[in-house]
Amino acid sequence: MAVVRKLHVCASRSPAPVRSLRALRAILASGVAAVALQAVLPDAAVAGCTVTSDQPIVSSQCDSGFVQLRTGTGATSLTISDMTTVGVDIAPATTSTTPTSHTLTITGNTVVSNPGYSAVYSETFAPGHDIVVNLGSGVSITSVGGFGAVWLRNDVSGDITVDSAATVMATGGPGITATTNLGAVTITNSGSVTSTDDRGIYADGGYSNTVLEPVTVSVTNTGTVSAYLAGIRVIDYQGLALLTNSGTVTSTTRQGLVAWSAAGDTTIVNSGTVTAHDDNAVHAMTETGTVTVTNSGTLHAYDNTAIADSGIGHAGIWAEAGVSGAVVVTNTAAGVITAPSDFGIVALSASGNVTVTNAGTITSRGGISAGSSDGDVSVTNAGTITATGATNPVAVAVSVTTGTATVTNTGTINGGFTATGGTSNFVNQGTWNLLPTGVTTASWTLAGTSSFSNQGLVTVAAGGSATFNGLTTFTNAAAGQLSLGAGSSLNLIGTTFVNDGRIDIAAGASLSATTVQIAGSMSVNGTITGAVVVDGGGVLNGSGTIGDTTVANGGTIGPGNSIGTLNVAGNYTQAIGSTYAVEIGAGGTSDLIHATGTATILGGTLAVTSYGLATVGTRYTILTADGGVTGTYDSIANGGRVSAFVSATADYDSNNVYLDTALTRAFAAAAITANQAAAATGLGSLAGSSALYNAVAFLPSDAAAQRAFDQISGEIHASIKGALIETGGLVRDAALDRVRSAFDAVGPGAERATVWSRAFGTWGTAHGDGNARALDRSTGGVVIGGDAVVFDDWRLGLLAGYSRTKASGSAGSATADSYHVGGYGGRQWGALGLRAGAAYTHNDVSTSRAVSLTNFFDAPTAGYDAGTTQGFAELGWKIPVGRTALEPFAAVAHVNLHTDGFTELGGAAALRAGADDTDVTFTTLGLHASADLPVGGGLAKARGTFGWRHAFGDTTPFATLALTGGSPFSVAGAPIAENALVTDLGIDVAITPAATLGVSYRGQFGSDITDQGVRGNLAVRF
Repeated sequence: MAVVRKLHVCASRSPAPVRSLRALRAILASGVAAVALQAVLPDAAVAGCTVTSDQPIVSSQCDSGFVQLRTGTGATSLTISDMTTVGVDIAPATTSTTPTSHTLTITGNTVVSNPGYSAVYSETFAPGHDIVVNLGSGVSITSVGGFGAVWLRNDVSGDITVDSAATVMATGGPGITATTNLGAVTITNSGSVTSTDDRGIYADGGYSNTVLEPVTVSVTNTGTVSAYLAGIRVIDYQGLALLTNSGTVTSTTRQGLVAWSAAGDTTIVNSGTVTAHDDNAVHAMTETGTVTVTNSGTLHAYDNTAIADSGIGHAGIWAEAGVSGAVVVTNTAAGVITAPSDFGIVALSASGNVTVTNAGTITSRGGISAGSSDGDVSVTNAGTITATGATNPVAVAVSVTTGTATVTNTGTINGGFTATGGTSNFVNQGTWNLLPTGVTTASWTLAGTSSFSNQGLVTVAAGGSATFNGLTTFTNAAAGQLSLGAGSSLNLIGTTFVNDGRIDIAAGASLSATTVQIAGSMSVNGTITGAVVVDGGGVLNGSGTIGDTTVANGGTIGPGNSIGTLNVAGNYTQAIGSTYAVEIGAGGTSDLIHATGTATILGGTLAVTSYGLATVGTRYTILTADGGVTGTYDSIANGGRVSAFVSATADYDSNNVYLDTALTRAFAAAAITANQAAAATGLGSLAGSSALYNAVAFLPSDAAAQRAFDQISGEIHASIKGALIETGGLVRDAALDRVRSAFDAVGPGAERATVWSRAFGTWGTAHGDGNARALDRSTGGVVIGGDAVVFDDWRLGLLAGYSRTKASGSAGSATADSYHVGGYGGRQWGALGLRAGAAYTHNDVSTSRAVSLTNFFDAPTAGYDAGTTQGFAELGWKIPVGRTALEPFAAVAHVNLHTDGFTELGGAAALRAGADDTDVTFTTLGLHASADLPVGGGLAKARGTFGWRHAFGDTTPFATLALTGGSPFSVAGAPIAENALVTDLGIDVAITPAATLGVSYRGQFGSDITDQGVRGNLAVRF
């Protein structure tokens, strides 16, 4: 059974011997299971060592000068806590073949500082010896020279495990080193490790001249490592070399993270920050195994030009299988790689597959370089790659060095691509900008068989030049878009270019290829050097210059982006089944194909459309060939019809193809109403040079023409006449109502002299009749008057007033300010009553119209006078029925509207008209009813009228109009209702013995009209 003994050793500034050396040796050699040594030093608050062993301790020391322990066989542990010492050395005393182990734990606020050698040191020559070292977070270890701050070694065999949270500082040596033969090494660092002259952390294991079971050598860092040489280095000869970093690692002259396995896999996983100032940030290698590198952190790799080196090996990630094995490199979405002097990622295998995936951000001189001598290469980018190299190499975003390679981009790549041999397939489904910002000229070379398929967006920036030498095929797929900025060039030397998608070549830009096949859409406003073939389904347009051109069966060519000239530097051929989409415009301009060689027309179709304000009767030149034109087109699309009214025919001479246009259908043929036909006839009388004439002539359909005729017709000028005639009824009603109420007054006594006023507001619609459009109108105004009894039985009076009428329809709008004067009178012979009068209204009329067509707009306005003259009479028979009175009545009115001539202000759509008159007679049969009502202490009278109104005469108003330079035509306005029900409901209240206030509702309803209004009356008797 183990026995624990404690030996207290007291010391002063001149330490006294501990009892006797013989006694100490006796204790150490007595087989004690545990020995505790404590030393209380004058220059330390607490200092102590604790040793636990299942075998005798050979020798030991524990003081500020040194801590040393020599163990026997078996398991031994040494714990150092809260002391300061120069160094720590623990090792077996013999090279016994018996497996042993020792554990060193340094905790508390322990300081180990060796100014002349290693601080913590352990080396064993015994086979199967395991070393475990634990360094606490409060521990400080400093060394100068020697093997570094912490140096652990198994010369024969055994495992080494280090767990450090300490602060480790080494000068002249590495920070932490653990090496073993025939054993595994595990180092975990959560503290701080610094080496000013050497490596930060170094783990080495698994070496043997014979093949044994593989072991793992691993380093896990969550702390901080700063080193002059490699930040963290992992070596394994037989097994997995594993390096995991989530902390911060910095190297001055070598790699940040480096791992190598001779006969096993190598894995580096980084989620922290690694900076290499003069080498690769991450370097992973194996001879025969799989290399796996995963980065979700930040990598910086630089080239310190003050330090002489080969100029290469400054990549963000370098991953390599030297003899055989796969290489897998992944930069996740969170990964950031910066390498201004080298590639962001280099992945190589002598014999194995190489897979590189980037979902993060790579900014480097070159983007990704991947290759395999005997394997497949796959590069996938879903992130962003930017190649910043301005020289050697220039902006190489992806380089495939050997083997069979597939490169797929679904993200963004800024830079070009190269291939050194084999078969290389590049597929773009994202955005590929061939020239990064700051790079204006770049050239890339591809060997072997190579293809590029664009299913996304490929660009060459304005003013830039991108050249590929040896690219076999460049295909712009159906979903692809190639955009060449102004003044840029894309030179495809030895390449067949196939376009199934969209290509935009800006002004001054150029595309050069051996052959350009177009099965998609291409807009060329720059230059294409090389033969051009427009295949079936392909569309070529633009105003640039192209080489020898053939438009095959099913292909379409259309110069310009609107109207333009497409230059063919060579011969032009158009096949049967092809289409020339030609646009014609104002001033005789049209699309033009100009060939410096010959033009051979084997057939095809001319598809003619108008652009801008084309002109009827114009000859357009649509094809010119300096070397001569042979052949003719098979047909003109739509039977030669260019529009609803214009047709085109083709004509030829030795060097040109012409297109002649002519009006082959009358405008009126498209009209479906009388007003449309009238306007169309008036339009047709104009000269063919009229802008309005040509705008309508080239409308595409009858429906579009009908809308145009409605706008041109000037229908509002006819419709406003009906509205003004209806407005006259408001004055007429005011006069007749006044006479009727005078003989049926509310209140005591008969009226002698009275002044009165009426305010009114009406709104309604004159419905359309299938020819004229509906007209909405509203009127508001006031009439005042005065009357008195004359000749004992007659009442005569005068009135004056003002009103404003607003009318609007689909063909225009109008406003009329109306000024009214009139006279009225009446007499009552018992039950028989007569009311009559006459009035004149002066109307100031303002109109506005809008004529908005394709390629034409005009907004004509007009102002003119109109006078309304009317006479009216009403005869009624009053029948008293108690307090109620019923009066059947008959009324008649004749209205004349005289309209002055006018000329609209506007452009080609402006109209003119002469003076004319409109006469309408109204008759009304109906019943007036009234009833006296007591209201409080006063009197009131309820009134109602129901009647049938009939109109005859010019119930459909007309206006005779003409366009400038054209013949007159007549259009009808919204009709005046010939039959309508009229209603009037109101009440008058005596507000004083001499004053009456009334309010009423008026309505007029018929199949052609809906009118409603309210009125207020005030009468004062004298």
